[in-house]
Order: sequence, then structure tokens, then C-alpha cells
Amino acid sequence: MTRYAIAKELQLHQGFLSRVYAGKDPIPPAMAARLAVLAGIDARRAAMEALVSQEKDHEKAIALAEALGVDAPPTPVAKV
Repeated sequence: MTRYAIAKELQLHQGFLSRVYAGKDPIPPAMAARLAVLAGIDARRAAMEALVSQEKDHEKAIALAEALGVDAPPTPVAKV
């Protein structure tokens, strides 16, 4: 499925979808769930993982992931 088709199906602006794909914008949990349904994967898990990924504090993200029963985010790499 092309980005155009995904944007049309989910009624999203293509620019926003492109920014999400590029990692410039976080994926909102509701959008993650809708994309998961299109892909045939667990929408609940996708939404929870998106929620965890939006937490800026790594320790809080780990605690949230544990509470929701999803994988913890990777440890951030220090910028040099």
C-alpha cells in the first residue's frame, strides 16, 4: 500500500504522513492503531507502543512500557 493510499484511507494529509515516516513527527496512538488495522496487526499493541514512544523521559517510558506490557524503548544514544 502506497503512502498516498494510506493517507487517503485514513483521511490524513500526505505531508503529515511523510513527516511521521521520516521520524520528524511522532505517530499519535490513535493513528498507530488505525495503521495497524490496515496492516492486519494488533491495533491495541500498536497504540500502546506509540504512547510509550512519545514519553520524552526515558525512565518514565520504561515504567509506562512495563505497566502496559509492551517492549521498553531502546536506551537513547548520546549525541557527540
